[in-house]
Amino acid sequence: METNQLNARKIVVGMGYIFSGLDRLALIDYWGKDGAILESHPFGMDIHERATERIIIVAPVGTPGTSYNKMTAHIRCAIGGKSDEEATPYKLRVISCANNRKGDQNYLFFEIQTWLGTFICGGCTDFSGAGGHATEIMEGVFALLSLVYEVAIERKSISLPESAKMRKALDRSYSEYRRKNR
Repeated sequence: METNQLNARKIVVGMGYIFSGLDRLALIDYWGKDGAILESHPFGMDIHERATERIIIVAPVGTPGTSYNKMTAHIRCAIGGKSDEEATPYKLRVISCANNRKGDQNYLFFEIQTWLGTFICGGCTDFSGAGGHATEIMEGVFALLSLVYEVAIERKSISLPESAKMRKALDRSYSEYRRKNR
């Protein structure tokens, strides 16, 4: 095995260990408390053929303080302690939804597709303090995952008025799920 391949393998194993923290099973309980399981992709985008059909909104728009904590807990559960093949994300995607016509304010949704499901994290923006901080953290997590697992980050942009309609539909689906599953 070449030295670069050996080093890459070590990084994968090390990161798997780090992400397999003792808290992951306790934190994953967010599915029942704050998350919502949807029947289809909220933005009508594709799901990798090997990803399970479960689509989970980890945190909706307006929850930056908890969104990235919940998302990283789900990532830990999906890749922690797994074999290389199981741990490798099928898709990393960042969806940018315009918040104004100028296009200088966007809500960002970070999506990871794994063997365990598709997880989508809201609460991130490119224009507010807390939402900007959440974006910075999730960009770092996705950059690390992309580097280690050699999975490109797909970036999609949705402009107005379509983005506003999609966000409203997502909020409705999230609220409906939460109401039915209290």
